Amino acid sequence: MNNTTITLYHGTTYDFTEVDVRMGKPFKDFGQGFYTTRSRESAINMALRNRDIDIRRMKRRGMTHEIKAWLYTYELDESRLESLKVKRFESANKE
Repeated sequence: MNNTTITLYHGTTYDFTEVDVRMGKPFKDFGQGFYTTRSRESAINMALRNRDIDIRRMKRRGMTHEIKAWLYTYELDESRLESLKVKRFESANKE
């Protein structure tokens, strides 16, 4: 069996050591979960976008606090995806 390793990225404003899908926001496109992408650039953009949103939210409340953006990189044996609930998109689309 030929195993292929893929690189997945997760961009966020949260620093963590362990993935916990229960920590995801419940009203995301496909519900609560842990979202990744094969696009490093997309993950970075998501982290920076969320950081900017958090900064604006804090400013409206008169608060100042350093908000960091984090990029996590994961190497995954593609054959392991068979045991996970995965929604794949080969390209951007309305779905």
